[in-house]
Amino acid sequence: VSELCLHANDLELLELHLDEHKLLEPRFEVDEESLKIFNVPAAFTLKIINKIYPQNNTELEGLYDWMLTPAYREVMWFENDRPVLFAYVVRHYSATVWRESLGNLAAADKHFFLVADRPGADQGYPEFFQGIHQYDVYAPTFRGNYMNDFLGHKQIAHRHGLLFCAGVAPGYDDTVVRDGNPPLLRNNGQTYENSWRAAMALNPDWISITSWNEWHEGSE
Repeated sequence: VSELCLHANDLELLELHLDEHKLLEPRFEVDEESLKIFNVPAAFTLKIINKIYPQNNTELEGLYDWMLTPAYREVMWFENDRPVLFAYVVRHYSATVWRESLGNLAAADKHFFLVADRPGADQGYPEFFQGIHQYDVYAPTFRGNYMNDFLGHKQIAHRHGLLFCAGVAPGYDDTVVRDGNPPLLRNNGQTYENSWRAAMALNPDWISITSWNEWHEGSE
């Protein structure tokens, strides 16, 4: 018999079940940063139902700590001794949110090597990142605008002293999950080869591959 303590932030506890029995206070104690469960057996099944607010989650500290745990550090990519994080469509959040989130990390002496997806030329965004890329290779390739779009990213990156990452893809076909996007056929590998030739012609610092597990979009 022992006490179990779980740590978390900004969670609203709705229900707690131990071996299919709903627990009530004082069997447990919850505050802003932890959940303590008392008289826990040596072996048990725990079910926790929380309410979360992902739209308000702008903290990156948990992700940073996870990437640096011994179990994962060996397989993480580090640049300048910082864990590399690709941030998708960074303009979904305002520059103020990025400033606050990364400022909180820096105050704890924690720093990502952040590669931003399409931050744009506005100084309010590139200042927070160390690199620029575009995850979506399909749209510019299908429209025939690949070189123009990625050259624009390269120019913004160099203007702000950032790393430029080009992108390649073997093809794209998401017709099994949604309507509206004509497939980008693989053509027996020719699409992938052409993608690499275009990316290399830009003389990028890095090249990212879209993707390794987007099975539903046919780009794996």
